[in-house]
Amino acid sequence: MRSIRAFVAASSAICLVPAQSVPYGACIVSQTANVAPSQGLWQVTRAGTATRILGLTAAGSLGIGVSSLRMDPIDDRVWLGGSNSGGNTASQLNWIRVTGTTVSQFSQVVTIPFVPAAAINAIDFDDNGNLLVCGATGVTSGGVYRVARDGSAVGLIAAIGTTELHNAMCRDAAGNLYVGMLGNGSVHVMVKNPDGSFQAPVLLTTVPNVNIYGLTAVPGLGATPEDIWITSGDAAGTVDQIHRVPLTGGVPVLLPDTMTVCNWVEYDRRADDVLVCLPVGDSVRRIDRTTLVDTQVASFAGGVNVGTPNYIDANDDPDNAVRVLPSRLNGSVGPFTLELGTTAPPGRLAIIALTQPTLLVLGAGITGVDGRFWLKLPNLTLVGGPLAPGSLAFASASIDLASGGIAVGAPVAWPAN
Repeated sequence: MRSIRAFVAASSAICLVPAQSVPYGACIVSQTANVAPSQGLWQVTRAGTATRILGLTAAGSLGIGVSSLRMDPIDDRVWLGGSNSGGNTASQLNWIRVTGTTVSQFSQVVTIPFVPAAAINAIDFDDNGNLLVCGATGVTSGGVYRVARDGSAVGLIAAIGTTELHNAMCRDAAGNLYVGMLGNGSVHVMVKNPDGSFQAPVLLTTVPNVNIYGLTAVPGLGATPEDIWITSGDAAGTVDQIHRVPLTGGVPVLLPDTMTVCNWVEYDRRADDVLVCLPVGDSVRRIDRTTLVDTQVASFAGGVNVGTPNYIDANDDPDNAVRVLPSRLNGSVGPFTLELGTTAPPGRLAIIALTQPTLLVLGAGITGVDGRFWLKLPNLTLVGGPLAPGSLAFASASIDLASGGIAVGAPVAWPAN
């Protein structure tokens, strides 16, 4: 019961915030080499629209180029990787909030210690929602860095090679981390340890082209198990290829496509297809996982006054699946901020609750245009010592206010360890 008393004591500090940033089912795209009025960000929908997101510099950014981005796993922030093209944001890890198609808030969190300053080429998250970022080369203090979720600490966790650029990164369903290099076509895997840390990188595969541009983990389909999809190009930047390789590694398999030069590749969980950013043609295309046929999703202003699209992230979290951060306590009793988030179609009543060892509703609210609802319990301390793994469970549900239909997600045991 000590854990229940801790939650009740903290309940007055619960923050209920409606999220706003990326519409439900839509995508956000970054770009460099911007041409006014573009400022490095676009909103792309499955209806085929591509709309500039403006106001980045007005909100506080020193530049308009964005080399990478990721939607936060809990709240309405979008994390941005700074660029050495289009302004003074190289090495910066920043976040924004977007209202409609305008940046409404900007925060510079940390500067990654690349020497000299360089672009942050990829962003992901560890089990506790800390940022994983990569960029630069081994001889310029580059590698994979972990940034504490609150920005309080930055640490190098791996550097691969010497002169190759750390250029792409993704995680699989088990949480293992994959890093793609620009310069030798290699992809390395960093196996996740039980405490959430990562083992040293091990070569997974090497593609024929020397430059890795994007990586994404794609679930199994039929007889094909979960694998990693890889976009790559030759040294001249004129030939693209898309490969897939099993999580166990081996020889990459070339996939057919009609695209010219590809940048980032991203699996969309809600649509169950794979999205690709095209810097030549200025568009986003989708690849059907069954037929492997690619078709256009949207074009960026017909290629006029655009820049170079380079990274894409979709608002594709499954409905009614609660996320809990930190997921791993590793014996800690706090204080820490417990964050919980869920997704449901816009306009539904979303509910997040503690379900084990007793039922306690922690918060409820109407989902906004992005379908997200989240809450945070700051400065939480577990009374009486560490919790055993799975001592508590959380779940989320949503109610369709028009029909009265209720959808309940599976409970998540917490902490993971």
